[in-house]
Amino acid sequence: MTPSPPNARVLERGSPAPRVGGAWVVEEARALVVELDGGPWQLDVEGRPLAWDQDVGPLGGVTLSLPFAVGRVRLSARRGQEVHALTLDVQPAAHKLGATSWSTLLADLERWLPGLGAGVEANRLGGLALSGLDLASAVEALLPLLPSFERAIALALADPRTRERATHEDRPIHLARRADPSTLAWISRHPREAAWLRPDAEPHRVGEPPTLPLPEHVDTLDHPVNRYLVWLIGRVARRLDGAAEVLGRARCSELNDTKAWVLARTRALRAAAARLRRTLQAGPLAGLRAEAPTGDALLVLGNAPAYARAHRIGRRLLASGFRADAEAPEVATRPSYELYELWCFLAIQRELERALGAGWRYKLKRSSRLLSLAGTGSGARFVGHGPEGASLTLDFNPVFSSLLQATTREDGRHAITRERRPDLTIAVRSPRGRTWLALDAKYRVGAQALGDAFSSAHLYRDALRWPRFGGRPAQALLLTPRADAETERWFSADFLNAHAVGAVELTPGAALHEQLAPVWQALSPILCFPGTSP
Repeated sequence: MTPSPPNARVLERGSPAPRVGGAWVVEEARALVVELDGGPWQLDVEGRPLAWDQDVGPLGGVTLSLPFAVGRVRLSARRGQEVHALTLDVQPAAHKLGATSWSTLLADLERWLPGLGAGVEANRLGGLALSGLDLASAVEALLPLLPSFERAIALALADPRTRERATHEDRPIHLARRADPSTLAWISRHPREAAWLRPDAEPHRVGEPPTLPLPEHVDTLDHPVNRYLVWLIGRVARRLDGAAEVLGRARCSELNDTKAWVLARTRALRAAAARLRRTLQAGPLAGLRAEAPTGDALLVLGNAPAYARAHRIGRRLLASGFRADAEAPEVATRPSYELYELWCFLAIQRELERALGAGWRYKLKRSSRLLSLAGTGSGARFVGHGPEGASLTLDFNPVFSSLLQATTREDGRHAITRERRPDLTIAVRSPRGRTWLALDAKYRVGAQALGDAFSSAHLYRDALRWPRFGGRPAQALLLTPRADAETERWFSADFLNAHAVGAVELTPGAALHEQLAPVWQALSPILCFPGTSP
């Protein structure tokens, strides 16, 4: 695959995006226009085809909507025998976190919890060399995983997940037993057919008995987790082909067994890639479009063991250590707002340790749940024990069960309506009493976005109960990356004291101890924070 075709350009909000180091620099969550001369071209992004539009700009091109995710995205453009690569360097939204703050966030995450990574592949910036031990070790580690991956795929395809889809079928009117609102609306617009339903219908009936569009529910395989499985199989197959291609280019001596080793491994890699593609083409998901993992797809993995196993092994196969082409960038599949939530959890831990001073012992429990893309991270917990029996608990995405559920939690934590999951909670106790706070990390700024986000703060303040720590949360706070002149009133101590809801600016690289002052003030009646009045 050669560099981008001539006269290619990427437009963001109508203006050409800058190109640095061979990649166009754009922002996340934007609609882009990619223009190419001499079309039509066949373009796809990570295996997903894009529709060519000759009317896009003076040259023709495609439109592409970016999600809230950062990293490098590769597009391929094909026209006959020509194949070109276009690379997008997707940056975080500048009005939320600047480049320096974003770099600090990623560095903090990797330092505090090594292996967290910024996508489905940890350490995404790594590459694979043609010399030394890297390539040989990678191939030797990769090949033994393939049979397990193929078995997991076969198990998932043997009983694929379905979802129910409502359709309407024309049926004879005498088969109608009940009608949904759409059918009733249809009847109201068709008086001749409606006449057959009147009690005195006989004089009004004309012609043959009509048919009605009656609802029918069918199961379809077009489920987010199946689209993710198609995406995963395709990515692994491309990874195997890439490794085989690079391995085949290695210079080998005829005087030893190196060439035989290379040929054998190359054939094994290509054969495995071919098997995976045949499995997909001949299986029940044939023709289903590929889709990168979404939240809906990942949530299914918790109760679908076959899919979860394919996900776990596939993630290892896609690890950067198995990359055979350092110029083939990967897509960051962990959304930027999720990374901000994780950073808030870990940043508050560090600042709690600093704020409380000496005499405390801490432990991070179940941190592996933060590393998994297959779940929500719920259950990860930071616990501290201090003098005189004082303690604190910082929970990530804790579950507050619905009051209507048959089973209740040991600590009585619940929501008065349906199940709720705030991003973070801090619960503290000491001889002076007990209290707790609900925190919601929102990767948003500005009056409109924050105004919408406040609905969760109101909801948590009103609906959550934790009897062990006093019932309702003492306060519900939004954690946001930046305050501005338009919203500064929501960040004030007066607003928080008056309404028990408010916002806290929490920015990577800033003086976090000062930014978290509202949290220390809320907890100071129970815990002793040096420099904070109780």
